[in-house]
Amino acid sequence: MAYITPLAATHEADTSDAHDASAVSILDTAGDFTATDVEGALAELQSDAEAHLTDSSDAHDASAISITDSGGYFTGTDVEAALQELGAASGGGGMSLIVKDADETVNSNTTVQDDDDLLFSVAANEKWQFEGVLFVTSAATPDFKMTFSGPSGAVGAYGLLLNDGASAAAEDTASLATDSTVTIAGTSPVIIRFWGAIANGANTGSLKLQWAQDTSDAANTTVLAGSYIKYQEQV
Repeated sequence: MAYITPLAATHEADTSDAHDASAVSILDTAGDFTATDVEGALAELQSDAEAHLTDSSDAHDASAISITDSGGYFTGTDVEAALQELGAASGGGGMSLIVKDADETVNSNTTVQDDDDLLFSVAANEKWQFEGVLFVTSAATPDFKMTFSGPSGAVGAYGLLLNDGASAAAEDTASLATDSTVTIAGTSPVIIRFWGAIANGANTGSLKLQWAQDTSDAANTTVLAGSYIKYQEQV
């Protein structure tokens, strides 16, 4: 008895162009495509997807992305507004950090000079808090002194804690622009932890670390790379 292959099986096994996506028409009742076949419609979808990924228009701004705030945590209704509310609630999102990337040395000098790296900008009427660590090497004769300065009219204070590994920890507090002397017993480097605050007036400028030798000496006094300052605006 002859075996007759079902028409469906024959159709599935057929690899002719009749099976190409370009040969399969679409009924686009919504008018979403200009193409009239599957091949063309897929090409349009791919083109749209690639254009969307590379598009830098406002459609991608966080303000254009809505949120469903089922918990009622935000007054804003989009991502941009929600992020702003989170930033305001956290006081600006943490402290900024500046790390000294190279050693800085002075000798035969007792006049405090601005550190090359450890400073930050302060605008009019702003209030800031700051803290950090200095790694210092110096001989016993010159020792080390430091202070912080701000824009004219600013007020503030700072404190420091020294541990040189050879003696009991030493503490000091002072107003801005008032020097604090750090006695170094000859063991280097010493670690100086500091913290403070500044309330600025009408003048813009910078909060700056300043330092020098306490006694003029030809030996080097150095603030080492890796020393740092962290700072945050008080809002």
